[in-house]
Amino acid sequence: DEIRQMIKDVAFLKPEKKEVHYSREDLKQSVFEILDTDGDGFLGQEELWPFVQQAGFDGNHAEWKEDYLELCAEFQVDPSRGLSCMDFGALLDDDSDQGIYCTENELKAILEERQEEAKSKRGIPMKDEAKGVEG
Repeated sequence: DEIRQMIKDVAFLKPEKKEVHYSREDLKQSVFEILDTDGDGFLGQEELWPFVQQAGFDGNHAEWKEDYLELCAEFQVDPSRGLSCMDFGALLDDDSDQGIYCTENELKAILEERQEEAKSKRGIPMKDEAKGVEG
């Protein structure tokens, strides 16, 4: 009877949630992927805009356009294509004035905010869905 009671007690225990630890490389890759909204493997000016704002860029859109062109020149990439994942990773690791160094915690926060924004966008019904399209 004692063993049965112990089994019942254990059955009601919920496992503790373990915090998942991602490597810096995994975080950089995940941030890149969520920003790459067109899925072409590059981050263009518009795709980087929410990231740079969240990372502390306080300029306006026109100022970002200028900075983006300088960034592309620095990485020797075509501005119409943008930064590859490798370029983006290098940017995140660069703690000089030219880089946008992010700690792992900052990368997690950016990723979480982008994920929440993506969820909220998916949760908004399209016009036709909201009205209930009649066929």
